[in-house]
Parts: sequence; structure tokens; C-alpha cells
Amino acid sequence: EIGRYTGPEKKAVAVLKGHELGVETVLFNPGKPGELASGSHDRTIGIWDAVRGQLTGKLTGHTEGVWSMKFLGGGTGLISASPDTTLRLWDLRSGTSTATLKGHSNIVYSVSVSEDESLIASVGSDSQIILWDARTQKVVSRANDGGQILFSVDFARGKDLILTSDFAGSVKVYDVKAGLKLLASTPNLDPEVRIYMISADFRQTSNTPTSIFGASEDNKIRVFEWNNESNTIGYKKSVEGHFASVKAVTLDGTRGVLFSGCKDGSAKVWEASSMNYQYSLVGHTDAVPSVAYNENLIATGSWDQTIRVYNFA
Repeated sequence: EIGRYTGPEKKAVAVLKGHELGVETVLFNPGKPGELASGSHDRTIGIWDAVRGQLTGKLTGHTEGVWSMKFLGGGTGLISASPDTTLRLWDLRSGTSTATLKGHSNIVYSVSVSEDESLIASVGSDSQIILWDARTQKVVSRANDGGQILFSVDFARGKDLILTSDFAGSVKVYDVKAGLKLLASTPNLDPEVRIYMISADFRQTSNTPTSIFGASEDNKIRVFEWNNESNTIGYKKSVEGHFASVKAVTLDGTRGVLFSGCKDGSAKVWEASSMNYQYSLVGHTDAVPSVAYNENLIATGSWDQTIRVYNFA
């Protein structure tokens, strides 16, 4: 068992309060160091100065919670996903919603944006993977996962690939240029164990250019290996470091660091290539479904309605 012992702890330098219900997703703005966005079950998106700990704006428009987000336009725009079956585009300069993307028939769990910001991918409980043109907001292609609820989608940086995770505990890889052709699926380790989130960085500059990390319902972080030559995924190992379902994994491929968040309110930091435990991020009293980072800070969003900010050192 790795990490299920008392180890170094890091306390928050700021606690952000402003949501009326749990926080499901947090994300640092790549264009504005220190600016943070948070999506909540209270149906709003908060915009924060994470350094000063101040709420600087709120975006409203979704009729249910905000469960996933990604920045666009170098940080001037945002795309959000919601159980209200829609995605919304936002102009952060005006604080308004500029478009509503309708294509899913049920909960939209996750959204991702390609490196060049030309494509948006979304998945949800309707088993649909939808690829959108970010400029026109029109559907480019779509695929059906065969009836499985899809929890997470991620553009694999460095490749024209999309990764998904589902209710049956599978991670799948799709070819973007081939119209979302299914290339590979993970070994069926346990169809009763869900994988809630995935994270990968396939760039050559990444410390883990072939690894896929999964947040698993069985309290583990699952690590898979992508073989680019054979287009196959192999199981590598499972890491036990939490006492309840792992809800979030976020990879910093450049620095070789993996962050994890858990249903028990804990969050941990790992050395990604070895999966050696580094330290815990403490303070939350409920589940941590999202962890974000920038050059100097780490942020965790929690169902306890707060966001905690930590120094990244």
C-alpha cells in the first residue's frame, strides 16, 4: 500500500468561500496567473483572485450545477458542462454567455479542449462523445460508447487522440482525425468499479509520455500504459493511497507531478513516474472532486463549498 500512512502535510494559504453548494470543478486561467474559475452545484461559476482570496465575478445561466470547465481564447473565454444537458461558452471580459451547445440528451459530465483550441469534446450519461467546432459551435463528429455512462473526457496533449472513462471502469482511446474511431480499450479489470476521471500528457516533453492515470471508485489510482505503435492500452499498476473513492486525478506532465482528490476529503500529491507519495493537502471536510495547478499554486474544490489554495513547492 502506497501513501496510506501519515506523511507530510501542507496547509492552505487561502480558503475561498462564496458558493452556496458544493464545488465540483476548479481551474486556473492560463492567461492570467492567479485567476481561478470554480464550478458549483449552486449553478454558478465563480471567478477568483486566488492570490488575494477574493471573488471577482460570478457567471450565471446554467439551470443545474456546473461539473466541468475548460478555458478558451488564451484565458478570455470558458466552456462549461452541466447536468442541464448543455455546454455554455462564456466571454470572461463581459461576464456573459455567448452560446449554448445542445447535443446531449442527459447529464454532461465532462468537457475538454484541444491544444490548438479548435475543438471541444464532451461526454455524458447518454453515452455520447461529441466533438464540436469551437469557432462555429457545430457538431463535427460523434460516437456512442455502447450504452455506458461516460464520466470523463481528455484530449491527450501531443496526440490527435481523445481519452474517455466510463461506468464500467474502462478507459478508451479514440482517433480524432478518423472521426472518433475507437483505437483501444483498457483490460476489463472490474466492470463494477467506475473510473471517475482520467489525465494524461503524451507530449515528448512529459515525464510520463505514455501513462494514463485514472481515479477509481475502489479507492485506488489506476495507471495504464499507452502503446502508440500498436494502439493498445496495458494495465500497469494500482496505487492505494486513499480510504474512499478517488474522485479526481490531475497530471502536471512537465514537472512529473500527479494530484489526486478523494471522497473522504483528502487530496494528495504524487511523483508521477514512480507514484511515490509526496504530501497531503489538508483542510477539507467533504469530497474533493477537482484539483488544479499553475506555476506557483495548487487549488482544490470540495463539496464542503470551499476552495483551498496551497503553495506549489
